[in-house]
Amino acid sequence: LFAEAAPPRRTRRVAAAAWLHVLFLALVRRRSFPRNVAASDAFGLALKAARHAPSSNLDADVDLRRSGIKILTALLGVVEGAFDALPPASLLQAANTLRGIAELEPNKELRQLAAKVVAELDTTTRRLLDQQDILQ
Repeated sequence: LFAEAAPPRRTRRVAAAAWLHVLFLALVRRRSFPRNVAASDAFGLALKAARHAPSSNLDADVDLRRSGIKILTALLGVVEGAFDALPPASLLQAANTLRGIAELEPNKELRQLAAKVVAELDTTTRRLLDQQDILQ
């Protein structure tokens, strides 16, 4: 009886992707973390989702990875001070995760999305380093 009542894995993945999409919308609209969501929780969930079942092309798995990538992108580019509330290595962890996705993701759309974010990160990093050289 209980085995039948448990939602199938696909349903859990679809529900998780939907919840992450709602979190993404909240992050983008508020440009900050909702009061009831800790920065470390949002970051951890985004990383876990972005890395979920990397060899699977099932729609539910791709949607979950897409949601994770979108939240990482929002944390990097939209939410002010997102990484101030996280451990120092978090920014590097996010960048490395996105680089891996840009290189190894089987889904072309997600691979391209991650590559665009990585390219923007690289451009921003170069710009910041150039500004530091000018100031010195």
